[in-house]
Amino acid sequence: MFGFLNINKPEGVTSRHVTSQIQRLMGRGVKVGHAGTLDPIATGVLVMAIGPATRLISYLHRKPKSYIGSFRLGLKSDSQDISGDVEPVHNANSISASELNSILGRFLGNITQTPPKYSAIKIDGKRAYALARRGKEVIMPDREVEIYSLALRKFNYPDFEIEVKCSSGTYVRTLGSDIAVACGSDAVMTGLRRTQVGIFDITNSSELGQLTNRTVAAERIESPTVTLRDHSRRKIDDSGILNLFYGQNVRLDCKSDDAIVTDAGRLIAIVSRKENQDFKPHINFVHHWLKNGAYELDKLTGKQVS
Repeated sequence: MFGFLNINKPEGVTSRHVTSQIQRLMGRGVKVGHAGTLDPIATGVLVMAIGPATRLISYLHRKPKSYIGSFRLGLKSDSQDISGDVEPVHNANSISASELNSILGRFLGNITQTPPKYSAIKIDGKRAYALARRGKEVIMPDREVEIYSLALRKFNYPDFEIEVKCSSGTYVRTLGSDIAVACGSDAVMTGLRRTQVGIFDITNSSELGQLTNRTVAAERIESPTVTLRDHSRRKIDDSGILNLFYGQNVRLDCKSDDAIVTDAGRLIAIVSRKENQDFKPHINFVHHWLKNGAYELDKLTGKQVS
């Protein structure tokens, strides 16, 4: 098995729990990983990488993500969501929808965030939330993220809801809190739904309960090439596949630094330009296809292989 599974993560479970469930479904011999953690409070798109597709997770991390976040004004917490130690904000402004709306433009484009200490960010090799739970002092580094679009969907004081499209690494709970602080208050996140990761949309996701067995799950796995639509695609012959098998360069008539090398729809490798028309394998899947019978080494070499 090789590809991606779009799961609609339910509330109240961790991303690790979902990964474990899919792992049991796929079997011990198949690698499974997820592309982007969702907290237990969050629901929505959790993309699972199946088999060799785990090596492509970094490409998914580069894709924009979309969320719908719900917040309650006049409150703050150490986790910036309702699951933390919540307390009221003293002398908080009573904010109107128009006031909140007028602030949103400040948060478009490249912005700097200070993520909450209760997050999965690693500090000296340890998860920040693990350190915080042990009472350790945690200094969270600022990070630059990009907000592509931001809109107020609902407002019924003290509750509001925003829809945001952003770069990977954005903390929506921090965004909601920062927006509220800019209005003279603060806010905690009460709910979060991820609606899109790259081309993976909530409308095409699968519920965990629908994946009753391995066969059903396999039918819903999407080709690994769906995450690489912005790459050039090139077909190579058997001699090129053999070169890749030995980790050698291949010659391609293209100029891009990265190219998708395909044959009959299979993702064979991702290659990087070395010089002129020579490309070296950056991520190589030839051994996977040989192992699964798509090619036979003796036929590629033209001679019997012992």
